[in-house]
Amino acid sequence: RATVGSLFRYLFEAFGVKPTHIGGDIIRHDSKLVVTIRISDRDTTRVLPVIEEDSGNPEALLAKGAEAIYKDIKPIVLAWYLYSSGPTQTDHAKSLIQDCIYQNKDAALANVLWAVMLLNEGNLDGALTKIKDAERLKPETTIREILISCEARALEAKGDYDGAKATYERALRTQQYSVLTLTNYAAFLANRGYVPDAGHIYKLTLREDNTSDIAHIGMGWVHEAQGNYDAAISEYRKAIELSPESVTPYINLANSHVNKKDYQTAMQAARKAVELEPHSADAHNTLG
Repeated sequence: RATVGSLFRYLFEAFGVKPTHIGGDIIRHDSKLVVTIRISDRDTTRVLPVIEEDSGNPEALLAKGAEAIYKDIKPIVLAWYLYSSGPTQTDHAKSLIQDCIYQNKDAALANVLWAVMLLNEGNLDGALTKIKDAERLKPETTIREILISCEARALEAKGDYDGAKATYERALRTQQYSVLTLTNYAAFLANRGYVPDAGHIYKLTLREDNTSDIAHIGMGWVHEAQGNYDAAISEYRKAIELSPESVTPYINLANSHVNKKDYQTAMQAARKAVELEPHSADAHNTLG
C-alpha cells in the first residue's frame, strides 16, 4: 500500500498543471495491483474508475494511472505523448484531440496539434484549415508562435514560397516570434538559397537564445556554405556541447573536416554519428 499523490505530482508540475490535490491508494489484491485515484479541486472531489494490473508490475500500474489522470485533467498532453510514441497510437491521439475540441478543453492547442499531425501526413489544406480554426479561438502568445511556423511550413510545402516568407516576416514585424519561429524562418531562407539572409536570422536567434543547438547547427551550415570551415566547425562543436546525443552536428562536423581534407577527424565524427544512431542512413553515408 502506498500514496499515489507523490508519485504523480511531479508529472503535472513539469507541464504547469497544478490540481489542488491528487491522492489515492495502491493495494495488492491477490496477484493483482489495484489503484484508486482521487482528484480534488476547489469544490469537488472525484474518484476515477479503479485501475488494475494483472501482472503485479507496479511500473505498469503507475503508467496506467498516469494516463488516466492526464486524460481527466490534461488530455491534450496525453494526446501529444501518444502521437509521439509512434504510428500505432495516432488514432487514439486524434480521438483525444477531437474530445478536447468538442469539450472546449485546450481547444486552441488541440487544433494546433491536429494541424501538426495533418502537416506530417501531407494533408496541407487540412492543416491550414485547423490553423485557421485555432486562430479564431484567439490563443495565447506561445500557441500563436507555433501557429506561425505551422502555417509557413504548410504554405512552403504547397509551393507558396511568397506566402510562407510573408507569414514569417509578419511575425517578425509584430515581435510575435520565438526561437522556434526564427530557426524555422532561417531554415526556410537557407532552403531557398538565401544564405546571407539565413545567417542574419540565425544570428538574431542566437542573440535571443545562445543555448539553441538548432541555431548553432544552422549558423554552422551558413559558414560552411560560405567556405568558412573553421567557423562552421566551431558552431557544430557548440551544438554538440549543448546536445551531445544529437546526430546532426556530428554529421555536419564530419563534412566540414572533409572539406578541410582532415579525413581522420572527419571519420571520428562520423563514427560517433553512427554510434548515436546506428540506423541513420545519413550517418553511414557520411562515414562511407
